[in-house]
Amino acid sequence: MELLAVPTKSWAIDSATYWSVWSRPEMYSIPPGEPGAYLYSPLFAQAIYPLTLLPWPVFSAVWLALGLASYLWLVRPLRWVWSVPLLALACEDLRVGNVTWLVAICAAVGMTHGAAWLGVVATKLAPAVALGWFVVRREWRPLGEAGVTVVVVVGVSVLVAPSLWWQWWTFLTSSHSTAAMVRLVLAAVLVVVAARRGWPWALPVVLVLASPIPGIYTVAFLCALPRLMSPEALSRAAAPFDGFVAGADVIDLLVRWRILVVTIVCGVVAAAFPVTMDDAAYLRAGVRALLDGNPWDVYSQVTDLQFGPLSILVAAALPGIALAAAVLGCLTVTLWLVDRETPSRLMLFAGLLVAVSWAFLVATGHLDDALAVALLATAVAVRRRPWLATLLVVLAAAAKPWALCVAPVLATSGLLWVAIAVAGAALVYLPFALGGGLSSSVTFHVAPDTLLGLLSVDPSPSWWRFAQLGAMAVVAALLARRGWWPVIVAVVAVKIALDPGSWPYFVGPLAVAALASDIANRREVPLTVLAATAVLLTTGTGPPWQWLVRAVLCVACIALSQPCREVVPVEGAVPA
Repeated sequence: MELLAVPTKSWAIDSATYWSVWSRPEMYSIPPGEPGAYLYSPLFAQAIYPLTLLPWPVFSAVWLALGLASYLWLVRPLRWVWSVPLLALACEDLRVGNVTWLVAICAAVGMTHGAAWLGVVATKLAPAVALGWFVVRREWRPLGEAGVTVVVVVGVSVLVAPSLWWQWWTFLTSSHSTAAMVRLVLAAVLVVVAARRGWPWALPVVLVLASPIPGIYTVAFLCALPRLMSPEALSRAAAPFDGFVAGADVIDLLVRWRILVVTIVCGVVAAAFPVTMDDAAYLRAGVRALLDGNPWDVYSQVTDLQFGPLSILVAAALPGIALAAAVLGCLTVTLWLVDRETPSRLMLFAGLLVAVSWAFLVATGHLDDALAVALLATAVAVRRRPWLATLLVVLAAAAKPWALCVAPVLATSGLLWVAIAVAGAALVYLPFALGGGLSSSVTFHVAPDTLLGLLSVDPSPSWWRFAQLGAMAVVAALLARRGWWPVIVAVVAVKIALDPGSWPYFVGPLAVAALASDIANRREVPLTVLAATAVLLTTGTGPPWQWLVRAVLCVACIALSQPCREVVPVEGAVPA
């Protein structure tokens, strides 16, 4: 087996590490956080050794099948209305091929069969803090089973390969993180609280917090929830949305505070990302150019700046972490506006998928897209007042230019409002065009998994942005009578499909609009959100054919967002 056969990109990167672990000169030579780093105990490597003898394609298929089967078993107690959105949380884990599914299975089974905790100790180790549940509740039998099993099996493994265990111990003691220790302490506190209150459903959250290397894939631990919920909670989850009684149990509480829950999850996931507001640096550069010297030549000073002037002005008043909080707040406002019009239980589990997509905007500091979506959501809420909706569309375009492509939907109130929106956006950008230019000749590096990458065009032509915006506007005009949210979905989907970049934060606005469309269509299963989540899995650097998959999924988002039922027209009503 050659290491060069192992994928070096994000697809199956973790399962490739497991497959190649016995092929490297030293098992723990790669530091944590680096591609190909093996973090687990020698026991896990010994356990999967027979599988590593298989060819890589076979190993990858077997590992994927085991993971998928595990998640299907975990969510099986729930009805498909809930299990499908919950299962979607595992998509990222299945994509990278991590061992999360094994830890989730062992933790769920370990609540009644203590020996299963061996799988947790042999892999991620830190989530074994959940064993404190048995200590607090004085349940000594499962704790004893776990202890005896770990001592016996690990003892045999140490006798077989003592040098590997010494390497692992050295590896662990030399690799420590203050953030990881803080999360571990928080997880331990949650274990104590959950054990004293009798909340086994909180243990998957413990697993997420205690994960040594945080990432988007760790939310897959939440798939263990159904196996840890009481029969009463499961039956209540099967009830219709209006049947929930506030405060009756955890399901009721989560649904009652659904927007707050989604916001918190988004913030936690964003905090776990190994990025630190990297795109916010461009925004800060725009702020400096705006405040120093001539403010009208900001786009000529920062030639690759794609933030609207409104975003730059807002960012000027938001130092440090406040910028990330503002991006997160835009999600909260948008969800509140959507839920205010049509309360739905989709806001909870489908909202969790949206939270994962939006977390990329928070982590990278992309205020422009977040502000544009929040303003457009406000425009939808006040759509029966054309003048106010038009003003909000102009403000959204001032935050991010692509938002102007939504303007054709204003035609449902009269073509005059479309013209006013276009004229208003032109007035916003005219001083910058006259003062120093809008850098229309700027070209961008083309990712290989994009349309231009598929055509081997790099860098992008200077006219490509205008062609992209034109295509978005044309699609919006064709779908204008279908309603606001279908148009927003279509505009963002076309933007993603035609962009020269392949960045995960593109999907946040698409996911939010998809959720609003599914709620407006009163779907039991959020098909549009699931399609948008699948789009997220196709972003990032990948092979050229990955664009074809992304394009098909974008088209699916547009199709699924369309009204799926006949609506009796009401005089004076404007479609959402």
